[in-house]
Amino acid sequence: MQNYDTRIKIGNFILETPFILAPLAGVTDLSTRLIARSLGASLCYTEMVSANAMAMKNRRTDLLLATNGDDTPLGVQIFGSKPDMMLETGRMVEARGFKLIDINVGCPVKKVIKTGSGAALLKTPPLLKEILEKLIPNLSIPVTIKIRTGWGKEDMEAGKAVEIAKMAEGCGVAAITVHGRTALQNYRDPVDLSIIKKVKESVSIPVIGNGDVTTPERGMAMLRETGCDAVMIGRGAVGNPWLFRQCNSLFKGEAVQEVTIDERIALTIKHLDYLIDHQGEKVRMPLLRNCVHRYVKGVDGAAVFRRDIEKITVPIQLRDEVVRFYASLSEADREAIKRVSIGE
Repeated sequence: MQNYDTRIKIGNFILETPFILAPLAGVTDLSTRLIARSLGASLCYTEMVSANAMAMKNRRTDLLLATNGDDTPLGVQIFGSKPDMMLETGRMVEARGFKLIDINVGCPVKKVIKTGSGAALLKTPPLLKEILEKLIPNLSIPVTIKIRTGWGKEDMEAGKAVEIAKMAEGCGVAAITVHGRTALQNYRDPVDLSIIKKVKESVSIPVIGNGDVTTPERGMAMLRETGCDAVMIGRGAVGNPWLFRQCNSLFKGEAVQEVTIDERIALTIKHLDYLIDHQGEKVRMPLLRNCVHRYVKGVDGAAVFRRDIEKITVPIQLRDEVVRFYASLSEADREAIKRVSIGE
């Protein structure tokens, strides 16, 4: 096996392993981050936070930034297109004790790009440069960016990602994450590892690869084929946070462990308990049900189970139903789940 540097430096952070939890809207709350960390994620990010909403002291933003002492190292991902407001947000993030800021330059969602934010900044590199030049000299914490390979195919072919990476490095960015698709591709088509490789070869700062890492083999392939310093895992870990443990095992040359039914039950309940503890007695049942849905996705009988738990209104009953559901599975179903858990 090829030897990889097992310590990645981003600003003042030293990451001991190369697998990172991506910022995912509606997913990477405190509970999800703690679960990912327990299974080997070396760095986590908050959900994407609007600079405008944070400046307006929106209550929803406070929920997005909820954290605790076990949730470290933690980056806050922000999006916006107004340099002064981005700096104001950066200062607020820094004042709250966070140690890393990531600027979203890749989100293709319409409500984000219509404000000139997210992936729209791929079309306006001078504005992105202005934002970076406004933030980096005026903050004491490192700033990173997350981009795509370009707005569309023409950008990708013209090397827009390399151009932006070099500009960002010149501005003092501490690391850059590259999602291997264009903004127009959204999540369609396979990721292009060759672009991530070109970015890595063009800069001296850490480069983090991202996209389509759904198995430990794919995580290692991204490291091997691009030469990137770390791998950011997003949708592949939703409902399967064991992917971090499996990636780290393969990275170390160890056997990849399958996930037992007992582990799946225990982690689902642990996740529910985290949500209840962090949000208190007023935790919303749809939030708890959605959490359970992630863990049973792809399991035989999950559709009926999801329908059944819609009737539940008390959190403790939901925990009981999780145990009952897995206990009702046949031996064949249990073996199928274990195979799915290691990407077979």
